[in-house]
Amino acid sequence: RTDVEAPRKRVIAIDLRQPGREHWREIIPQSDDTLTGVSLIGGQFVARYLRDARSEVRTFRLDGTPLRTVDLPGIGTAGGFSGRQTQTETFYSFSSFATPPEIYRYDLLTGESQRIRRAEVAFNPDDYEVKQEFYTSRDGTRVPMFIAHRRGLKLDGNNPTLLYGYGGFN
Repeated sequence: RTDVEAPRKRVIAIDLRQPGREHWREIIPQSDDTLTGVSLIGGQFVARYLRDARSEVRTFRLDGTPLRTVDLPGIGTAGGFSGRQTQTETFYSFSSFATPPEIYRYDLLTGESQRIRRAEVAFNPDDYEVKQEFYTSRDGTRVPMFIAHRRGLKLDGNNPTLLYGYGGFN
């Protein structure tokens, strides 16, 4: 993974016998999203991205051909995705504004996730939902925001609101 000629990062292959830039081979090109990490597991690249302030995970063949986007449990943050070249499964954590940390097993062959561990908390996370909306600022910048609330709440502008802003995303 490099940011050379790719501020949002990309994956390249370098032949150690010919390491000059003119011999570099691009495997996964820079996208509109920021590549935050990549793992090689079971003959696939598992690439983690930051997309509109939320996690997105994509898998690729070794030649860089896209395979699939991992269907995460919701809008939130996913991490982990480590393993060995010989394995066909990996594990990841997921959390969101309404979901405490959970651990999932991901099958690279089927693309299926299975929750294997959920933090015990004093509320039912399924009673809440998180949505992502966007606001266009005065200068035209598209700003992502998240709305977390009790499932079924009537969103009519009459509910108390806690508004928190953070501007440190790439």
